[in-house]
Amino acid sequence: MASKLTCLRVFIASPGGLAEERKAFRDAINEYNDTDAIPRGVLFRPVGWEDTLGGVGRPQLIINEDVRCSDYLMLLLWNRWGSPPDVNPSRFTSGTEEEYHVALECLTDDRSPMRSLVLMFKAVNPQQMSDPGPQLQKVLEFRTAIEEKKTHLFHSFDTIDDFKKLVRKHLAAWLRDEESGASVPQQPPPNVGPDAAVDLPSGPQDHPPAPPDGSLIAEAWALADEGRITEAEVNFAKSIVGQSQPQPFIEYGRFLARLGRLDQATVLIEGAVSFAKDQRDQEALARAYGNLGNVLQVRGDLDGAEQMHRKALEIDEKLGRSQGMASHYGNLGIVLRVRGDLDGAEQMHRKALEIDEKLGRSEGMAS
Repeated sequence: MASKLTCLRVFIASPGGLAEERKAFRDAINEYNDTDAIPRGVLFRPVGWEDTLGGVGRPQLIINEDVRCSDYLMLLLWNRWGSPPDVNPSRFTSGTEEEYHVALECLTDDRSPMRSLVLMFKAVNPQQMSDPGPQLQKVLEFRTAIEEKKTHLFHSFDTIDDFKKLVRKHLAAWLRDEESGASVPQQPPPNVGPDAAVDLPSGPQDHPPAPPDGSLIAEAWALADEGRITEAEVNFAKSIVGQSQPQPFIEYGRFLARLGRLDQATVLIEGAVSFAKDQRDQEALARAYGNLGNVLQVRGDLDGAEQMHRKALEIDEKLGRSQGMASHYGNLGIVLRVRGDLDGAEQMHRKALEIDEKLGRSEGMAS
């Protein structure tokens, strides 16, 4: 006789405009149930307003009851905040906001099954990010407040595939908790914010000249270093709107790559490659190739990464840019080391070291 499955309800809260993601949410849960959860005695049940039975009374109250009966809640936002849940004035400006506050109440109630709340933000295109209307502005204000309070785990994503990976990541964590007997609500630790920064290859870095103080890019990096990610992204988005210079696209791409948003980072850096070619800006083209190589390496595409770094190296050799050459040698060394070619990696790192010794670049020598 088959053992009884433990059923865990996962509620998805979102405003309109995210039908594709809501379907992907259900698909990801059903796939994970079949491959991992059910064989281990757990069934995750996707729940949303689509499942709310019709009844007498205020519709949002009925949806709220589904939230209260859920074990986990995923709140998904994009470029819309949503519409008020009542005809009459309410303290909530959207149904999604009310569901979020209901989940917060449940997390502090020992009688509630609610264990965890996860926030997810779908990437907004730079044009809209740079000039948000009232709906997106509310989303940005909410995300900024979450960053400042550091009370909830949140992620940003670019594609449906990225979103499904995030859903599966949390399902796997919740399944482990269930198996280990963790039954108390999971309060996030201090300083929880967006996904941990991705470790990009750290060979000798060929940084471009620092942007002038007060520029959008300089302000964006300063905000990013302070952990004010949403404000930083708004500035990066503003820096590329109407632009055809490659450097702002490279910097925005580097920022997104650091956050793990590799798809959009690739698009931006490829845009920089195109602009640099059009303008015959060989120095910018080398930097763009080098950064693209770093992103490809993080993706695991070592052949593509090596190709980009060698293209960048060839350009900087022709330009006589020693610092750029050291950077590309260092990055090629990392690619070769990951591939298992230790002799080739050592050769690349020694070339980088030799250049940095001549230049007196202590940071490069240490790397």
